[in-house]
Amino acid sequence: MSKSDWTTFNSKSFRTFYVVGPSGSTGNDLTCDGVADNVEIQAAINTVDAAGGGTVFLRAGNYNLRTHINLNGKNRVRILGDNLGTVFRILQADYTGNNWGFSFMLQSDGTDGDIIVDGIYFQGGYSAYTSPPSNVGGGVAPGRRWLVQNCVFDDFGHFGFWLGTTCSDTKVIGNRFKGPGSGADKIGGGGADNVEIAYNIWETSCGGNAFDNTGGTRFDIHHNIIKGNNNIYFEAMQHIDAHHNIHEDYGGISALSDAGYNPASITNSLDISISHNRFLGGGSVGYKVDAPAGKSATIGGQVRIIGNYVETPTYSGVLIQADSTDQTRWGNGYIIANNVIHNANSTNTTSYNTGLGICNPSGINVMGAFDVVVVGNTCVDDRVTPQQRYGIQIGQTYSVNATNQPNHVKVIGNHVRGYVSGKTNLVSSAYTNDYFEITDAINAPSGTFSVANGANVDAVTITQNDTTNNKKGLQVTNTGSGTGISVNQSGNGFGLALNNAGSTSVGVLLTGNNMTAFLHNPGANTGLGFSAYTFYRNDVAAVTKGPVMSIIQGGSGDDKHTLELQQSGTGDYLKANNTRIKSDGSIGIGTATTTGALDVNDNRIRVRTAKTPSSATDTGNQGDICWDANFVYICTATNTWKRVAIGSW
Repeated sequence: MSKSDWTTFNSKSFRTFYVVGPSGSTGNDLTCDGVADNVEIQAAINTVDAAGGGTVFLRAGNYNLRTHINLNGKNRVRILGDNLGTVFRILQADYTGNNWGFSFMLQSDGTDGDIIVDGIYFQGGYSAYTSPPSNVGGGVAPGRRWLVQNCVFDDFGHFGFWLGTTCSDTKVIGNRFKGPGSGADKIGGGGADNVEIAYNIWETSCGGNAFDNTGGTRFDIHHNIIKGNNNIYFEAMQHIDAHHNIHEDYGGISALSDAGYNPASITNSLDISISHNRFLGGGSVGYKVDAPAGKSATIGGQVRIIGNYVETPTYSGVLIQADSTDQTRWGNGYIIANNVIHNANSTNTTSYNTGLGICNPSGINVMGAFDVVVVGNTCVDDRVTPQQRYGIQIGQTYSVNATNQPNHVKVIGNHVRGYVSGKTNLVSSAYTNDYFEITDAINAPSGTFSVANGANVDAVTITQNDTTNNKKGLQVTNTGSGTGISVNQSGNGFGLALNNAGSTSVGVLLTGNNMTAFLHNPGANTGLGFSAYTFYRNDVAAVTKGPVMSIIQGGSGDDKHTLELQQSGTGDYLKANNTRIKSDGSIGIGTATTTGALDVNDNRIRVRTAKTPSSATDTGNQGDICWDANFVYICTATNTWKRVAIGSW
């Protein structure tokens, strides 16, 4: 394209137009010498900057840079390549020891403004050397108000792009990042503010991370395509929005602290939104809070993970974890909503170490957070041999820190299907939560809410501190034909243990207009047992025990029963040690077989209190028997008594 063609394309802000050509070309404002082409390019930039802004057009060809091109203090400058035919490259002679002789091809100290870099091919040349240095410089380090678009960053051993503390209000749009490089990050840096990264492509051959920034604020990363083993890492960053990106191969999005750099004070990432991304090759979403002992740390939290699709992640699809006993650093406000996690745990392991504890591979794992809402997610493993452990897990099986357990959790309206070894748990929690609510897990095969406790700890503890009568520690509402609460006890412990330490409080209150409690025991052991023994009540033997069971009936009339027993089979209504109430209504004392309404298998019956009828016509019912010191009295008919004298021998 000729100079006149490009001039008509210029906007008013870039009216000055300066053409630079590679060595051997003609018809240019400046022609490079092929040895240190940065000299001519720098001169052209200085010229258009002095003119109040303009465009430096670099014709197609190779440009050898011997040091960086300086944009310090420059304003309204556009550096325009010829449809990626303009190649900036590094000469091997400029590698000194294990480092490049200068930092970046284009760089600024932040005193510049309104810089556009368009259509340049930045060639690091790292892989061309037999023994390349371990730390080869990068492509671009922008300053203030830069737009870098339609460029290629290829084969850098250090960083293709650096977003440092001098960078602000910058856009990185429509570029390609290629490899192989040394595995360094393609976009790295720390401390930049207000950056948009969109519509870029990271090639399959890239190594390292697609993006890794520490301490940056206000980043919008969207509509990028990330291939290969390229992650997006937010380290100690705030106010981040990563959305509508596609990770085609192994690589995910994670928000971390800066603990890996071992600073004196830890900074946790805060206000992170990861939404509507697609992870297609093993990647996943993660968030971690750190607060190591002996160091101060900022508060994390305010995390939104919404509407992502995760296909066959290596471990869990979404992982939230806190590596700290200081729960005040965890932060609050975690929303995990409307994500789809398909076939989690592609490595077919039953558990893995996250660095702070053992995690069961699941669709969603929450291993330390406050105020968590898990709503409307779909976790499905439909492989012939399912490999994921749980659909949703709140709390790990065991941890370096047993206190690192989530609190204030709501799990609402999730769809879960398919588990390893027939597991059908929607939620497994290792330790106690202050507040935990489960509502309608849609289409869970069985066991909407399952709790697996660790060693020597309670699986679930419910503490109700409200003083009003209408607040419940646990309320189960069952409007269907299933069971509200089912206890299946296969070990030597207790399926359900109730310990009531209050003097006037109630351990269990059953109310209803129909059958309030139904016990079904198909086995040979006890369906419902009550005991006031010391072992069950966890007190000392000297303490006076209260009633094992107290039943209070406040109604009156024949249809108001304190206790009603019905037996549809041939067994006994009631068995109390050697006393039986038989199905025909007879009572056996000391015998399981009765021959009358009352059958006593003993050698005496005791009536403790003496009674003397006032006369032979005293009030009485037929069959009444009483005694005093001289007679035994029998009521033979209504109000008719007879007596037999008794004496000593």
